[in-house]
Amino acid sequence: MEKRPPAYAGSFYPDDPDRIKRMVEDFLTQPVEIPKGEIIGAVSPHAGYQYSGAIATLAHLCHRDGKWDRIVIIGPSHHAYFKDPVVEGRDFWITPLGEVEIDGEGRSILIGSGIGADHRPFDPEHSLEVQVPFIQIFSPGVKILPIMIGDQSLESGERVAQALSQLPGSTFILASSDLYHGYSYEVCKKTDTHTIEMILTLDPGRFQEELSTGRAMACGGGPIIALLSYGRKIGVTKAEVLRYTNSNDVTGTKGGYCVGYVAIAFLR
Repeated sequence: MEKRPPAYAGSFYPDDPDRIKRMVEDFLTQPVEIPKGEIIGAVSPHAGYQYSGAIATLAHLCHRDGKWDRIVIIGPSHHAYFKDPVVEGRDFWITPLGEVEIDGEGRSILIGSGIGADHRPFDPEHSLEVQVPFIQIFSPGVKILPIMIGDQSLESGERVAQALSQLPGSTFILASSDLYHGYSYEVCKKTDTHTIEMILTLDPGRFQEELSTGRAMACGGGPIIALLSYGRKIGVTKAEVLRYTNSNDVTGTKGGYCVGYVAIAFLR
């Protein structure tokens, strides 16, 4: 059985399991009300835990204690461009909290639906790995199904959504994405407000168009498009923002590089 070792433990998140749990416990002290209803997915940021962990915690609370057959993590590629989406080909992922099993049945169905299997694009990528410790804490024992999108297009997102719609049982979808990246706090707030508004329309085509013009910004645009397209197929009727912030607000320093973070729940 092939296993993916952690690549970002000790940098994006702690390499000590007790420290990870303490960080998440601290994040849980923030007041939040998770929407009532059937939540089938969420947008979650993927920066270092000290920056976006509090927001990611809210996204992961949406799958807490659910009876899921799998949690799908869809992430963008930050290191290489490739045309066709891929699903993880190995059997387990490892974090400091232990091993998580890959959903082999789900992978086979995705492969049969035209999604390729490979492990190489996942090795250097952080956007999926940083989500896994949260899954281990809030949905222990649930299998994961990591998917990476290299071409952040409407076509790629819809291909993933079509394949996901073939999965049996109960599936929770995590779209891993940060928002604005740049050097203006004011532009960050303005751009992120518009990006979030476009996500809340639940219209993948409109969202992709705004991304292509630069009016909206999300490094995980493809994963969000996949979640929006999947939501259309299974009857999602509402998306609700749980919380938004950015790295300048987190650090208390206005100026310098700024990245936006949001947690959004999707309900049907």
